[in-house]
Amino acid sequence: MFGIVRKFIGLFGGVPIRVSVGRCLQINRGSSIVFGKNVKLGNQNIVTARGGRIILGNSFNSNDRVILNADIGGTLSFGDNCLVGPGCIFRTTNHKFDDPDELIRNQGHEILDIKIGNDVWFGSNVVVLPGVSLGNGCVVGAGAVITKSFNDFVILAGVPARIVGSRKT
Repeated sequence: MFGIVRKFIGLFGGVPIRVSVGRCLQINRGSSIVFGKNVKLGNQNIVTARGGRIILGNSFNSNDRVILNADIGGTLSFGDNCLVGPGCIFRTTNHKFDDPDELIRNQGHEILDIKIGNDVWFGSNVVVLPGVSLGNGCVVGAGAVITKSFNDFVILAGVPARIVGSRKT
């Protein structure tokens, strides 16, 4: 049962789905996750949404060591046909740190949704922070840190990420 790829075939709301997962997938108990059709999760992915929600669109595909985290709150949603390279991290929360007289761990969290459009490709080791929306057809270069939202069909790179090109002529 724990081979290189396991497949789950079932019905969600009367719609047949297929989810393929690699070795060592961790989905935390009590997580709220919606799977589209033909979802593929790579090896050593961590998917957690006990306090929030994760939505994976049709034909979502993640590589190895990807972290999808909406554990404290917020919604992390991917449109259809998204590709996520190895080592990427998506988090819907950040620690608050406004009060220098209080320990950061005691200041709570800022919770903001992340919304990813259709046909978006993330290169290796991309980090997407809370509150980001990416339009359809975006390409994100390896190692980028996405701190703000971007429109459709842009090519992004850098820390923090900025527009370096366009897929539209």
